[in-house]
Amino acid sequence: MDDRERHNRRDELKRLLHRAFEQQAKDPQESLRLLQKVCESEAQQRTLSPEEYFVVLNNLGCIQVEVGGWSAGRDMLAKSLEVAKEEIGSRSREYAIGLEAMARYKLQRAVSPQIKEYLLESVKILSDADSQLWRISKAKSMLYLGITCRLLLQYAEGERWGEQAVKLFEEYANVEPEHLVVSLYSLGETYAKTGKHEQSEECYLRALSFLEKLPQLDKEHKAQILLNLAISKQRKKSLADAERYFTEAIREYEKINPEHPMLIRCLTAYADHLRRDGRSEAADKVFTRVNAMRENMRL
Repeated sequence: MDDRERHNRRDELKRLLHRAFEQQAKDPQESLRLLQKVCESEAQQRTLSPEEYFVVLNNLGCIQVEVGGWSAGRDMLAKSLEVAKEEIGSRSREYAIGLEAMARYKLQRAVSPQIKEYLLESVKILSDADSQLWRISKAKSMLYLGITCRLLLQYAEGERWGEQAVKLFEEYANVEPEHLVVSLYSLGETYAKTGKHEQSEECYLRALSFLEKLPQLDKEHKAQILLNLAISKQRKKSLADAERYFTEAIREYEKINPEHPMLIRCLTAYADHLRRDGRSEAADKVFTRVNAMRENMRL
């Protein structure tokens, strides 16, 4: 292949990449198809730079995981890590992003100390990040590090990383509002684990306020935050507030799906709340609904 042919092929691949990234949010399957086409072309003859090739592999792996292709996604993320480490460098920012993506994948399967190691290394590499892109990448690693530490029952460390993630995402609230919501929600859960219910509720309420401003409202997160607020109010014996948040959480889950698995947990907690408030008859009706839902799920 001469220089002109290589140049034309590279331009064509970059056009495919541009289309793939445009489709990523709107049509993940189409984005997946386009990225796979680029990968197949690169497997025959490498034209893209190592940095560009890493971006293709990393995004392809993330989308495969998103659409349920766990094994293929894992293999592609591992390949992107290999390209970043061997062709760009183990201290490169691409390698840091690859570590975060692999850690996020593994975290969806099961928590482990290895995930924490990946994320600590990612944060270390990005410690001197100065551009918006890399600082946001560092904030994401801190966010998942906070979640990982909480799941490993390392609450003090989880708080520290969670607070740092929130602080960074606050700087980019107009760019990454979704991640600010997730970081506040996650930090609220960590505070709740150590009995810091006032700080926990403050995080949940701030997350809700940002969530309401998003053009595409994340109903799953809204419902979960409302449920967490209800449980927190119940613990503090603020029964009227607990009632309000339970009712709102149930309504949100019903909007998503009347058979939503989390709706069972929400209704069970609400029934317990009613029983504690001395409304046994109302509680029994809710428990009857829960039992019917469980029976339907077994069919």
